[in-house]
Amino acid sequence: MTRPSRHLTPPSGFLNDPTGLLRYDDRWHVFYQHSPGPAHGDVSWGHAASDDLLTWQHLPVAIPSDVEEEVWTGSVVVDADNAAGFGHGALVAAYTSLRRRDLNQSQALASSTDGGLTWRKHGVVLDIGSTDFRDPRLLRHGDRWLMAVARSLDDAIALYSSSDLRAWTHESDVVMPSGQGVWECPDLFPLGDRWLLLVSREPETLYLLGDFDGRRFVPEGGLQPLDHGPDLYAGVTVTDPPDGRRVLLGWLDSWTYAQVLPTEPWRGQLSIGRELGLARDADGTPYVRQRPLAPTTPLALDAAVEIASGVRASYDGSAVVLERLDDRVPGFAGRWTVPTGVPRVEVVTDSHSVEVFTAEGRSASLHTLPIGSATPGPCRS
Repeated sequence: MTRPSRHLTPPSGFLNDPTGLLRYDDRWHVFYQHSPGPAHGDVSWGHAASDDLLTWQHLPVAIPSDVEEEVWTGSVVVDADNAAGFGHGALVAAYTSLRRRDLNQSQALASSTDGGLTWRKHGVVLDIGSTDFRDPRLLRHGDRWLMAVARSLDDAIALYSSSDLRAWTHESDVVMPSGQGVWECPDLFPLGDRWLLLVSREPETLYLLGDFDGRRFVPEGGLQPLDHGPDLYAGVTVTDPPDGRRVLLGWLDSWTYAQVLPTEPWRGQLSIGRELGLARDADGTPYVRQRPLAPTTPLALDAAVEIASGVRASYDGSAVVLERLDDRVPGFAGRWTVPTGVPRVEVVTDSHSVEVFTAEGRSASLHTLPIGSATPGPCRS
């Protein structure tokens, strides 16, 4: 089975959310949710490194599951001042510890003093007794550490502060719309003259623009889709990117069909890295602009065009219309629109994916199926 040449896939087993994206020692380090079998389960942190976010060096499993816990999504920071006491310059990971015996979700720490190759677990530092409390995102703000965590079924992103990465104080909640699904994978950071809160809700990565004073995030406007296709989920950004650039990767897949897609010995891939910026429409409305960190192919959509196996693109006067025609997987075929005033796009194609970017920097990401593949079934790993 042909592997993607530009997108990160696991050597074997199942990949889902990116977790702990980090720029460290002049390399990109990408940790990700990794299951040893062909479907989600017994989750640890996989690890890969890259010089360009296009070619990948696979490294040993970073933070493994054990008899007591699975190691779910989180983030990694460099503790330059030794606030946590693990050593000056130690890498510190915050991750969701899924306790096997009762499925409780709490936030735990691990540290590495060898650049992320080996990790030592330090146990739980934040527990509210919930089975839906996950995906800690660490960030530095002034002289404090902050953590954004999803209270998934409470329709809230909770914000905590700490001086030592160990003892955490609740600061505020960002209230999300109720009755719209499970909220996951928050990320909070400045972008231009605004702050941006990323959050995922199946099947989308969404964002809120607003203001943040170190304790409370105040949205301006409503949730907006980061990507207009069906297959960009759990999008988060890299800690300590060069020159302050804000670079995002997401899971290029969907829970609708991720566990039955006919690839082997792996399942799952991450998106192309994207540099984010703040732009404005003609009426002054701000939005997040995305540029792929990969070579693209320019296309003029004067007529309907097949831009990848089973994917057709056209222009209707106000939007790019994308149609995925392949119906070998239930829920796979569909139609999506990307607003744009120009009938031209930049396309990144690879084995099993196509990512489309408009002139305004709006995007759509679609998984594609292997040509000639049979009806999906269990994957050998």
